[in-house]
Amino acid sequence: MAINVDNWGYINGGSTIEVGLLINDGQDFGAQFFEGKPQDANNTLTTNNEGISFGTDGKHAYWFQLHCDGVGTRYALCGGGFTAD
Repeated sequence: MAINVDNWGYINGGSTIEVGLLINDGQDFGAQFFEGKPQDANNTLTTNNEGISFGTDGKHAYWFQLHCDGVGTRYALCGGGFTAD
């Protein structure tokens, strides 16, 4: 599986945010990785602390922390899997 979604969100310069998502309403897709790709010039995004949560509702949520070194940018969500879907 590959994910490339432009204009997923916006992050201010110097900030760190948590980004989370459900895939197909929380289905388990095994090990996946995601990161933000800057869409505006003069920005660098760093991804840290990726994780998978399994809620009491039976859904799997994927999340990561995103940090912006720059002036602030719209970002695309990009990622894919280590396991077959």
